[in-house]
Amino acid sequence: EFERQARDARKIPLREFLGNPHFRPLGEIPVNQLEMELDRVRELFALHNVEVDCLDEVSHEELYRFMTTELLEEEIEDIRIDGMKLCYIYEEFHPNDAYDATMFAEYFLWDIFERQGQLAIDAFARDEVYDPSGKKCDMNTIKSMVHSFFQKYPLFTGYKFNCIGCSLEGDYATVRYETEWSGLQKETMESLDHNGVSVLRMKKGPYGGFEVVQMNIPGFGGGQEDRIARIS
Repeated sequence: EFERQARDARKIPLREFLGNPHFRPLGEIPVNQLEMELDRVRELFALHNVEVDCLDEVSHEELYRFMTTELLEEEIEDIRIDGMKLCYIYEEFHPNDAYDATMFAEYFLWDIFERQGQLAIDAFARDEVYDPSGKKCDMNTIKSMVHSFFQKYPLFTGYKFNCIGCSLEGDYATVRYETEWSGLQKETMESLDHNGVSVLRMKKGPYGGFEVVQMNIPGFGGGQEDRIARIS
C-alpha cells in the first residue's frame, strides 16, 4: 500500500497534511496557559499520526514555536496508511552538541568497562589522538593502552559513572564524569578500587556524532592518570 501511494504521492507541507490548522501565536499565550496549548498541538498532531520527540530538555516555549511554525513548513509526501506514523526529533533540526558529546562519551565508558575493546578503539578519531598526558600519539598507542588495561585487570567487579559537566569549544567538547570502578589485578588477583573524575576530550566526527581524542580515566594507566583525573 505504501508503494502504491508513493508512486503518485505529491509533496506538501506538513501544515497541509495536518489540515491547515490555526495556532495561537506564541506571544499571545499567557505563561500559565502555554502547557495546555502545547498539549492541544500534540493532540492534533497525534490525530494525524505525527509525533515529535526531544532527546534532551526543550522548553515549552521553544517546542511550541518549533511545532507551530518551523516544522509546519517541512515538506513531506502525502501518504496516509493506518498505523503508519510520521516521527520527528527536535534535535534533527537543532543539533545539541553538548547532548551528543555527552552521549558518545558515555558510550565510550560503557565500552571500556564492558570490555568491548574494539568498540572502544573504534570510538577514537583517526586523525587526532593524544595519550592521557596530552602528548600526541597514533592509533597503535591507543590500541596498546586499551589492551594493556584489559590485561592488567582481567575482571572488572563493579563500576559507575555520572556526568558532572560538558564544555564546548568549536568542534571540541570536554566531558567530565565522576567515576568509580573496581577490578581484580592480574598479578595478585587483589581487588583494587579507583575513583576520581574521568575527563574525555571529544571532537565532532566527519559523519556526525563525536569521537574521542583524549581520555583520562582514574586508574587506567597508573598513578599519573589517577592524579590528572582527580585534579581535573
